Amino acid sequence: MRIPREVEKPREFEVIGPKVVGGKTRGERVTLALTDAQERALIEAGHVRPVSDRPSLADKKED
Repeated sequence: MRIPREVEKPREFEVIGPKVVGGKTRGERVTLALTDAQERALIEAGHVRPVSDRPSLADKKED
């Protein structure tokens, strides 16, 4: 049985950490194609924050 691969979706973020993300530095916006788990990891690490109106995946509890 194959486990379906999680789909990467383009999402817009503002870089808030000291590291360059997708070629962008702090205060710049970047669009990244990420899975939900990848997005959660970047947000929790303090590298980016979502700029859209949708709620952050880092705020959602995992089941």
